[in-house]
Amino acid sequence: MMSYANSAHRNGDPEGTWIVIEGFGICDRGRPTNDDHFLLADMEKSVLVTESNVPADDIPPFVDAQSQVFLVAHGVGAALGGQRASLLAAEVMFRHVADSVPVLLSTHHARVPDVERQMRAAMQHCQTESRRTSAHGPGSAPAWSMLTAAHLLWPNLCVGHVGTSRCYLLRNADLMQLTTDHTFEIGDGRRALGGMAGATPEVFTLGLCPGDALLLCTHGLTTKVRSDQMRNAMMAASSAEEACEWLVLAARAAGATGDVTVVVVRLPLAGRAMTPSGSRHASATTSGGQRNLRDQGLR
Repeated sequence: MMSYANSAHRNGDPEGTWIVIEGFGICDRGRPTNDDHFLLADMEKSVLVTESNVPADDIPPFVDAQSQVFLVAHGVGAALGGQRASLLAAEVMFRHVADSVPVLLSTHHARVPDVERQMRAAMQHCQTESRRTSAHGPGSAPAWSMLTAAHLLWPNLCVGHVGTSRCYLLRNADLMQLTTDHTFEIGDGRRALGGMAGATPEVFTLGLCPGDALLLCTHGLTTKVRSDQMRNAMMAASSAEEACEWLVLAARAAGATGDVTVVVVRLPLAGRAMTPSGSRHASATTSGGQRNLRDQGLR
């Protein structure tokens, strides 16, 4: 499965520069059941005052608030349990964030504590639903999901994480792992969403800069591809799509047999010229059906 998203963030006013966000995701299945899921979502709130006799100091002529959500989830469980667990984690996280976006975007600059509070609540909601579903599912077979999610309200990125999926930041040719790999024990699901032991999600915020790039991935990539190889692929690729394809191919070449899921988000340098109407209609998300790169002649 693949997905593409492209959007633009305004630096303050209608005539200002734009920060163009380019994202792409691939889930390359390695087995009949798909235990990995990913998501890229683009949300926007715009208000343009065309005519008014109210002083501009009281009503800003233009308000353009945008945010993006990116996530990867990997499920673990017998039969279809892992597939259901990661799908549920992705669905619940998206619904929770989508419900909170109107409040977060009600002011021009969302406060970091508010966004982090929303992320913690979303992670907790995911865990509650995962436990409930696991306890009442077919045969009540235990199932868990790793989850790494990032909510971008330019220039701040709030990351929520539990498990062994990862989020990386590429800046100035350095690839830095932002998340911590958490202990995962099959017996009690510790440090994975839905486990019977309490898992404390990791939530933090960092500031992004034009020229940065993000990589969210499941362990199907990180157990087979070294960080320097990931950095080289991201730096050499001409697009987020190409970076994703190269990373998946590298994992397969290194012997990966399970699902490999990657999401790459690039922030090209500021100043790209776009018309105001371009921002409204340049945001697009399209998705295709299941895609196996080996069937596309790329392996």
